[in-house]
Amino acid sequence: MATSSAEFQLPTGETQSDGGTNGDSTIDTPFRPIPAPGDKDQLKPTFGGSPKQSATSVESGTVFGDFRIEERIGEGSMGEVYRATQISLSRTVALKLLPKEFAANQTLVERFLREMQSLAELDHPNIVRVLGTGEEGGYRYAAMEFIDGRTLQGWVTELGQLPIGDVLHIGLVCATALKHSHDRKMIHRDIKPDNVLLTKNGMCKVADFGLVKLVEADMGMTGSGTGLGTPEYMAPEQTYDARSVDGRVDIYSLGIMLYVLATGELPFNGKSIVEILSAKQRGSYQPMRALNPQTPERFDLILQKMLQAEPDRRYSTFGEVISDLASIGRQNTALSFVSVAESDRFVAYGPGFSPKTEESAGPTPASKSQAASSSRSDGVPGQAEKLWHVAHKNKLGKQVLSKMMTNDLIRAIENRLLPVNAQARSKPSERFRPLTEFDEFIPTLTKLGVKIRPKAPAGASPGTGQKKATRKRRKKKSESLDLLLRIVVGLAACYGLVRGGIDVANLLRSPDTVEAAPDGKPADTASML
Repeated sequence: MATSSAEFQLPTGETQSDGGTNGDSTIDTPFRPIPAPGDKDQLKPTFGGSPKQSATSVESGTVFGDFRIEERIGEGSMGEVYRATQISLSRTVALKLLPKEFAANQTLVERFLREMQSLAELDHPNIVRVLGTGEEGGYRYAAMEFIDGRTLQGWVTELGQLPIGDVLHIGLVCATALKHSHDRKMIHRDIKPDNVLLTKNGMCKVADFGLVKLVEADMGMTGSGTGLGTPEYMAPEQTYDARSVDGRVDIYSLGIMLYVLATGELPFNGKSIVEILSAKQRGSYQPMRALNPQTPERFDLILQKMLQAEPDRRYSTFGEVISDLASIGRQNTALSFVSVAESDRFVAYGPGFSPKTEESAGPTPASKSQAASSSRSDGVPGQAEKLWHVAHKNKLGKQVLSKMMTNDLIRAIENRLLPVNAQARSKPSERFRPLTEFDEFIPTLTKLGVKIRPKAPAGASPGTGQKKATRKRRKKKSESLDLLLRIVVGLAACYGLVRGGIDVANLLRSPDTVEAAPDGKPADTASML
């Protein structure tokens, strides 16, 4: 798992001074790599687990203002988190406490208050809400929305990788939440699976804005040259100057997170922070398709732009990210891996998803959820995604073989990126056939004006129609040859008739016709006989 603290952590023995400024203090801790899939021992529970009580944990039953502590459930970047009850409203909340020993550190107190103030200004369904703050008994505390679920990191650790439709769902939801934050001049700076929570019914919530940076207000909290964030997920420029970064660092971190969700691995690895940073600067990593063949090629291209080492070569805003992710068209409207009844799954709406209506606003039946994730409105209802081998000619006229999922192939046809005379097969053992012979593509081809040959009547044996057509062609050819032969015979007869007539005419010529001699005198008739 990535380092659990939101602070930039250096290897043991490597520390950096705040230079006498009021910048962030550093923590001298060893580097900890992401765990292998299935390694549950390193999973850090957040808002839903039951970690071992620490020596400094507050006892159950302790009251802070209107909130009564029930149990410790985890820790965030700025302190421990408890499940608590808001006494006046009898509701469960998550209560974050800034440790009493940190109360004398004005920098930490200001950062804690800034985090709560930032969250309070954000009003989005996919961002954890702040309900109130206070101070009592030397503790600073903040009550937040209680998320009865687990972190994305917990799911990745358990499953190894998530379905592509779910990865795109999470990417769109998080991008929308971060766009809301950026529109209010707030940058998260620590996007990672540990900071995205999932409710039990599959609703994503971005959490832990402890490192939020106000773009238009220098809070004096971060000194120049100081890096803050989680090394594996932070953008390269964030490692050496967190103060001057902009919203593109969140775009980079979200790209890393989507790669991890889709593959179960980090794109850039190293035994130290220096090695990780060097790998990021080189920008060389395995495409997602190499680790997860179900990844659309366009998704890899989008991620490549999100993970550019130079900020100017990345997407500028989350609006652009949302537009491109939505254009893939493979996002699920509800997460498939969440263990809950289909009728109780959260159905997303908004940018990248269908507009919210009375039918889609609430839970949907299992059949509708399946149809939303496995078919297109212009395809065959209930048709599952399949991998196709497509044989076609590229723009240079060269014969090529491409691999595409059903929806990707349909969009390629719609956008005329593929010729309509391309041939395909869904299994290596099958022969290539024209796209017009597959039900999946007939609606799209029909819209483009391609003539679809009627299929053989139901019950006809395979190839019956083709055999009939062959017999008809042979009969027509035979009739044509017979006609040609008759014409030839007729012409020959005519020629014989004409020639015979001429011969007869010659025989009937007058016998007393005398041929003149060469000297002009009549020839001797006897000599001529």
